[in-house]
Amino acid sequence: MPSYEADLSRFADADTQVLGISVDSIPSHVAWAKSLGGITYPLLSDFEPKGSVARSFGAYRAADGITERALFVIDKDGKVA
Repeated sequence: MPSYEADLSRFADADTQVLGISVDSIPSHVAWAKSLGGITYPLLSDFEPKGSVARSFGAYRAADGITERALFVIDKDGKVA
């Protein structure tokens, strides 16, 4: 995820926005971002109901209670590219 921070201007030039999302809690996100020296893009929590967003993209591993690492590019109409 830190590499996305370095490329934020390239994403902006492509009229896109970077968002991070995981099944971790908000306090966990805060601690993780702080451990990286901070990040400027939003981190979203898919904590409750756990993994509902990840499930909708097929990235949730129910047996383990975690998600796969994945990158999705979604256009402004909601189409996954």
